[in-house]
Amino acid sequence: MPALARRHTFAPKFFRRMATENYRIDFTISDETVNRYGYRILTAGIDTARFEANPVAYFNHDTSQPAVGKWVKVWKDEGKLKGTLEFDGDDEFAMKLYKKYKSDFMRAVSLHIIPVEESDAKETLLPGQRYSTVTKCELMEISLVTLPGNANAVKLCSPEGLEFKLNSLNIMTEIEKNKTPEAQPNSAALEELQKQLDAQKTLNAKNLVRLHQQRGVVQEGEIEPLTRLAATDYESVEKMLDARKPAAEKPGEKGGTETTEQKGEKLSAELQDLVKSLGAAAPAGASDERKNWTYYDWYRKDAEGLSLMQKNEPERYKKLETNFNADALKNKLKADEN
Repeated sequence: MPALARRHTFAPKFFRRMATENYRIDFTISDETVNRYGYRILTAGIDTARFEANPVAYFNHDTSQPAVGKWVKVWKDEGKLKGTLEFDGDDEFAMKLYKKYKSDFMRAVSLHIIPVEESDAKETLLPGQRYSTVTKCELMEISLVTLPGNANAVKLCSPEGLEFKLNSLNIMTEIEKNKTPEAQPNSAALEELQKQLDAQKTLNAKNLVRLHQQRGVVQEGEIEPLTRLAATDYESVEKMLDARKPAAEKPGEKGGTETTEQKGEKLSAELQDLVKSLGAAAPAGASDERKNWTYYDWYRKDAEGLSLMQKNEPERYKKLETNFNADALKNKLKADEN
């Protein structure tokens, strides 16, 4: 009997010890540094109200699986979002995760948020940032993850559950806003950006000329010069070609079919008229405004016009380029060399 009594007195103590084990670990969930994806989240703007009504924790944001724990406390502290996670002691997989985190084989957690507001304002951006700063967002859940974005990986989604894309920062706008060398792209990035722009302009020009060639208003010998002009002034070429009407061939009538020489003369006259009209096509006051443009103004607002200036007005182009290099030397920038 005494031995049995000892067993009865031992069992309640054992179960009481298991019941008090809460499997809790504290985490720094998020901070305001730029993560490896190129953006950051302002901690003050994280709305946790709805999350706290259902503070579940998943593994790698897989909400199709049961939760592995719950966040018993979440708080903000000096620009960081912190929390206490309690692992599910009745879940075998959750206990495996608990042991890995407890023994420091795993460390990271990850936010799942719905961005509400984002900003490109200078005061919200840090060196190396490639996307907007999330200034306000709604917290959905916080997961245990195997690979974080920095101290924290981040999953973004829309209210409908679709993937959310932050605004990509405009390179030239950021050069203007931020004069620190760390925030400025190198010359290779600017060169690549210009190549992409030129390629898109050329593609649009080719498609325009090809379309009107199919209409029968563009001759074989016109394709190349019209494409070059369209890459420079798309709208003017488009208007000219739209105004052309397919000529009905009437071989029996005098003058019904143009000779190759006549077509060449007609093309030459039309192209000359078009080139002369380019200056007149600009809005009133535009020419006066452009007199005061710097190299950077031309590059940002009319890259095609800058390219034409280099070809047709080399002295003017060289002067703008020299002024730009002198002004930008302190910022380690250099005008593109074509």
